[in-house]
Amino acid sequence: MANEHLDFEARRKLAHILLTFWPILFVFLGFSRSEELAIYTAYLAFMLSSEFLRIRYDYNTPTAILLRSVSRSTINGNIKKRWKKVRIPYWIIGSLFAMALFGPQIIIASTACLTFGDSVSGMTKALLQRRRSALGIFLGILASMIITYALTGAALIAVFSSVIGMMGDASNIVNDNLSIPVLGALGAYLGSIV
Repeated sequence: MANEHLDFEARRKLAHILLTFWPILFVFLGFSRSEELAIYTAYLAFMLSSEFLRIRYDYNTPTAILLRSVSRSTINGNIKKRWKKVRIPYWIIGSLFAMALFGPQIIIASTACLTFGDSVSGMTKALLQRRRSALGIFLGILASMIITYALTGAALIAVFSSVIGMMGDASNIVNDNLSIPVLGALGAYLGSIV
């Protein structure tokens, strides 16, 4: 059972990485801010439309496929009970915040926290079989710090974005897929002006 749970969490985190890394790619491909915002706004519209069609008409949409394959409701056995719950793509909203207000280094830092820091933290929690873990958060900070520094060469941005961004993973007040990129962007901005 433990191996099945770890395999499931690994699939969830791979899906998380594939769904969230795009802003880093946009920066390295040299997209303008307006291009980034247009693409990510279209991504948001696509995901919301997919959710509308899944819930309203029970279509086999991309979000339906995602839910069946990587939702915790599947492994917990309550997918039928939670099937009609709208899944808001918080990661897109949080990343749009970073893209709308900040430049490339901050977008990279914010995305590294969400994509890699959150994934490392989540896998650590799965390995420890805990919903909360200081070690998971620490390793998430470390992973996002290393990746941010490797991609930007900006040490203070890497440190501030990682520490502040991963506090979104520690908080239970707001969905971490929204709070991590927003806090990561604000932390990176703070690191850029220190």
